[in-house]
Amino acid sequence: MGTGKNHPDTASRKDLDRWKQKAKDIEAQRDSLSRQLEELLQVRKTEPEQALEQLQIHYEERAKGMFHDAVPLSPQQWYVAQDTLIRELTSQLARVEPLARTGQGVALHFLTREAADEEKKAMEQDVSRMQDALKHKDDIIAAKNERIVELDQSVRDALRERDAEIERSKDLLARVAPKSTPSNSRSHHRRPFSSEDPKITEVIKFYEDMSNLLVTNVKFEDAPDSDEQEVIFHCVYTFFEMTRRAEDIEGERIGEKSIDFTMRIFNGYGGPNGEPASEDDFIHRRIKYTPLHLDKEPEAFVKGLQYMGDTFTFPCSQQGLFLNSLRDKIIEATKDGEDEAEVEEIEVEESA
Repeated sequence: MGTGKNHPDTASRKDLDRWKQKAKDIEAQRDSLSRQLEELLQVRKTEPEQALEQLQIHYEERAKGMFHDAVPLSPQQWYVAQDTLIRELTSQLARVEPLARTGQGVALHFLTREAADEEKKAMEQDVSRMQDALKHKDDIIAAKNERIVELDQSVRDALRERDAEIERSKDLLARVAPKSTPSNSRSHHRRPFSSEDPKITEVIKFYEDMSNLLVTNVKFEDAPDSDEQEVIFHCVYTFFEMTRRAEDIEGERIGEKSIDFTMRIFNGYGGPNGEPASEDDFIHRRIKYTPLHLDKEPEAFVKGLQYMGDTFTFPCSQQGLFLNSLRDKIIEATKDGEDEAEVEEIEVEESA
């Protein structure tokens, strides 16, 4: 299952870690703001406000000392002194007031309990949303992990089926592998398979001699809509008759005729084009028969093969019936070819 691409589960895990870190940062920010809020609630006045208050006290005491300790002033002098003090205080206040105003605004921003509660509530809502998102991520990860377990099990099952199919194929190859003997006219076909076990070799020879069927090649191909591979056998079937003479114990083969074809084993329905043959039809192992090199055979022989001269499919359970039918059709085609040759020979003699 491993590939060069990032697995979806890894991306989800990275998203989960990023959301967790973001939640931790927000919680730390919330705690910091809470501490600042507590500190500000304990302070009644800001530093600029305290400085302004001390400055006012200072000038009030100064004014009192000016008016009480000095020589009694006339009304005109009193107004002049008072106006001078007011201008000086105004000038000092003009320098202090911007700082006081800035400090007061900041203090009001942090000291307003409703604003602090709203900000805390908004922060708690953000934390709640993040917790929900984390829970959703956990659910997604759990579902993906469950899916991964299911896929792993499917892969293990498929591997077991593949191994079993390989063993069956090896057994089949061991049973149908061709042999080569000098006394056999099929000696021009070389066996592509071999076995170190002499028992298996003898079994293969036995099956070849009994069935007259050679498998010259076999290969496996992946099927587009199936997990089970297709098996393609290249075969040669040879028909002959035996005649025996008194001095010849083994006898002599006459009327020998061979036909090359392929047998493709696949999964499918029983219809001619792969469709279900009936309502209760189901997918099963079938064989597709395809004759080869018939263009090199006499027309009479090809015509005598009838349906064996065309491609068709049949269930694997009918392999024995197929082999018997192939033998019968070759006999008929060979006989028809001989009869046609005799007719042509008679016509030639008559014309002569």
